[in-house]
Amino acid sequence: MRCILCDRSKKGDVQFFVCEDCKKFSETIDIIWADVNEKFDTMDTIDPDIDPIFRLLSDSVFITSHNPQVAIFYKMSTVFVECAFKSITSITEEELNRKLRTIRSLTDALKVFEELGLIRVELDKYQRVIILNDKIKKVALSIQGEDRLDEQLIKRISQSFAGYVLLYLLYRMSKIREIDEIYELPYKQKFRTLWVILMFLWTKAFEGNESFQEKDLSKFLSQRRIPTASILPTLLNVDPRRLTGILRDVRMQGSDRIYYFSEYMLREMERLREVERERVETR
Repeated sequence: MRCILCDRSKKGDVQFFVCEDCKKFSETIDIIWADVNEKFDTMDTIDPDIDPIFRLLSDSVFITSHNPQVAIFYKMSTVFVECAFKSITSITEEELNRKLRTIRSLTDALKVFEELGLIRVELDKYQRVIILNDKIKKVALSIQGEDRLDEQLIKRISQSFAGYVLLYLLYRMSKIREIDEIYELPYKQKFRTLWVILMFLWTKAFEGNESFQEKDLSKFLSQRRIPTASILPTLLNVDPRRLTGILRDVRMQGSDRIYYFSEYMLREMERLREVERERVETR
């Protein structure tokens, strides 16, 4: 048998199933999605330097930003945030294509941004025009008029928006229970690398673990046929002056590395656990 979501295999009588790890992660995704989506809808500004849940999205998406499955969503988020900062309210599909430099069709990706209420797409003569909605234009309020404005801040806010979009894709993945449902996802594919990596990291932190061993991560990834070498270089970049921030330290223990989660991530996961406990108690 093979897990529909993460590709882990085990012996059994059916061809496809959803493993217990993925079921547990699906519950965590539900909790995070409900919290993040409410904040994107109600807050006046989106700033990862102020709200730790946006920082978590920003730091998380950076790990897989160059993965071909998710790169188009990351790049598109960056273009839209830059437009919002420059008070540009619309962009043609031709202009967007030139900025993205991709051979992939934009249709599926644009549909995701539309579903989230970030943009709307209109037809102007013979081409599509992407209109930025207020939900994404609010990023300008986070940036303009600030003394701390710099390229790094714009990148982090872009990453927060990309993280929001990718969290939505993970939320949609979390509802899949039949193999045919994968074809309802954008580009008719699951975002397996993103799913598996964040399943390990977020689940560890959500359960209150302050650290994890590299050998455990390697085993987890190899069971799902994801090469560890493609992930570790990013995780090892724990310099707080750089864009990654999920981890605060790496130490050697014998022949193994121990990775320590950032304090803000542990606090944020604790807050989310408390939010879920209160929600369950008030049912």
